[in-house]
Amino acid sequence: MAGSLLWGSAVAQGEALRTTRVFPVLPTVAAGVPREARCDAVSRLVPDAGYRCEVNGQTYDPCLLAADAATWVCGADPHAGGGFAVHPLSLPAPAPAAQQRLSLEALRTARYRNEFGFGGYITLKGGRYSDRAANLDVRLLRVAYGDLNGDGLEDAAVVLGSAAGGSGVFLSLAAVLNEQGRAVNVASEFLGERAEVRGLYVDNGRVSLDLRWPAPAESQERGSMPVTLTYRLEGARLRAEVRPLMVELEGGERCVPQLEGPGGMEETLLYRCAGGGVLLGEPRPGSVWTARWAPAPGAASAQEVGLRAVWQPVAVLRRWHALGLEPGRVRLDAGLPGASVRPEFVPYRALDPAVRWAAAPDHLLLRLGGGAQLAIYPVSDLLAVYAPDPAATLQLRQLRDLLRGSAWPSTDLPSLQPPQLRVRTVPLTAAQARGLRFLAVEPMTSPGPLVYRFLGLSSDGRYLLHLRAPLRLAEGAGLPVELRRTLEAGEAGALRREHEAVRAALEAAPDTAFLPSLADLDALVRALRLR
Repeated sequence: MAGSLLWGSAVAQGEALRTTRVFPVLPTVAAGVPREARCDAVSRLVPDAGYRCEVNGQTYDPCLLAADAATWVCGADPHAGGGFAVHPLSLPAPAPAAQQRLSLEALRTARYRNEFGFGGYITLKGGRYSDRAANLDVRLLRVAYGDLNGDGLEDAAVVLGSAAGGSGVFLSLAAVLNEQGRAVNVASEFLGERAEVRGLYVDNGRVSLDLRWPAPAESQERGSMPVTLTYRLEGARLRAEVRPLMVELEGGERCVPQLEGPGGMEETLLYRCAGGGVLLGEPRPGSVWTARWAPAPGAASAQEVGLRAVWQPVAVLRRWHALGLEPGRVRLDAGLPGASVRPEFVPYRALDPAVRWAAAPDHLLLRLGGGAQLAIYPVSDLLAVYAPDPAATLQLRQLRDLLRGSAWPSTDLPSLQPPQLRVRTVPLTAAQARGLRFLAVEPMTSPGPLVYRFLGLSSDGRYLLHLRAPLRLAEGAGLPVELRRTLEAGEAGALRREHEAVRAALEAAPDTAFLPSLADLDALVRALRLR
């Protein structure tokens, strides 16, 4: 187990560093006219997420897909952002389609390397292996197809789960070659215990896994941490290509990757650090990421160090596809003035006990103009993110069950980020969603405390919809002057003192007392299409 990729070595024992923060690198859509670029190769640093592009004679690597899954951005800094949009005049030619796919049955009955099995191997029957005497149960969990060795035949990457008598399931990745239709496991890599595989892909000869790795119990973060692992088959071994765009050492020093050498397969990866040292090769993921540090590339010795933080690029299209709502499947047929309804991908945010309701799984966000925005969350992923917080989990389950039901009360509605005051709760139904609309008073928020909110479920129950739009009071709205001032000031103490008066005034006000009008916002909800 000690040599496995996700476990790493115990360099942090006795030290303060308990976990490595993983930050997603996802460029925002850059303003301005896109520059013309020639992107004739995949990125040498992050081949599964970016391109290598030439713009006005200068090479940029990597250029990454922005949050809208349509705009390519070059020159973005992993920490500070920025960069500029490009219009690729050329893109790498897709790999030739592999032929003669391995049958699923061949994979479900193949012989696999397994460190728990007798002699280091097990043979599946119907996708499973069971040895009661050894207290071993192995199952085939995931399969992805693609050419792993460049012979034109479609091979497979397989994830196996092994339960060996303990409380956890140990995952392993197997490279399976297609030898005239026979499934031959030529290399395997141990992934770790209790990791959750969210995606498995084969592209350009590389295997990529999107994982959720459980944070240590003593960590400030709770729940699971995202990590993307990439492998290339080299002979009889799977070689890891884990290349963050920036790392931070425990002391705060930052290091960025460089490929040095004549080019192609002869290039050497180094992370050059601000203090003059280097990290040799790729960092090793785990609850604490580690790397080999040396004072210079040719130093006689290197020491293993822990990493405080890493910045990993997001493979947007892949993660978006995993949501089940690919670009083009979310549409609004009506909108507010100036609304932009192109969805954006928002990556996972870990649970932080100090900031309630700030965590989120991968989800989509539609910016609707005027500060209004609609978030679309996979319900199962949302519950998984908040699983370590029993109170939040209970509240989310109550909300889900309420929205599923037919009897909708107007009080005691559980909601994300509970407001101080909730009024005018009414049911709304869209083409593929139904839920509750209400007005909320949320003190100390900008641009003001009065907001329109809709909480609903998609008709299949898979997605939670949360629309939030700031409201202003129209001139002549009919509210008493003092109450209007109290609302516009948003001071929590004053709102508590005037609670009942504010509630009564908002309940009695006509729909036209609010800007945008409630009718326009209700129409926006009804116009939502999830295809």
